[in-house]
Amino acid sequence: MHGERGYWRFFNGAFAVRIFDDHARLSGNFLELYVFWEGVGLCSYLLIGFWYEKPVRGRRGKKAFLVNRIGDFGFTTGCFSSGGLSAR
Repeated sequence: MHGERGYWRFFNGAFAVRIFDDHARLSGNFLELYVFWEGVGLCSYLLIGFWYEKPVRGRRGKKAFLVNRIGDFGFTTGCFSSGGLSAR
C-alpha cells in the first residue's frame, strides 16, 4: 500500500474511525453518542469505498452507507423512545 495514491487518505480515515469510536464509547449522553456514532459510520463508508476507482468496490461503499442509514434509523428511534434526544 505504500506506493498507492491516497495512502494518506486511508490512514487519516482509520485514525478518524478510532477517534470517533473512542468518543462514542466515552460519551455521557445520547446526543453525544449519536453524533460520534454518525462519525464512525461516515468513516466506515469512506474506508470501504477507498478503492473507488474499481466499480465493484465503489458499490460496496455505497451499500455500506445505505445499511448504515437503516441502522441509524433504528438507533435514532431508540434514542427518542428512551427520551434521550427529546426536548425537556
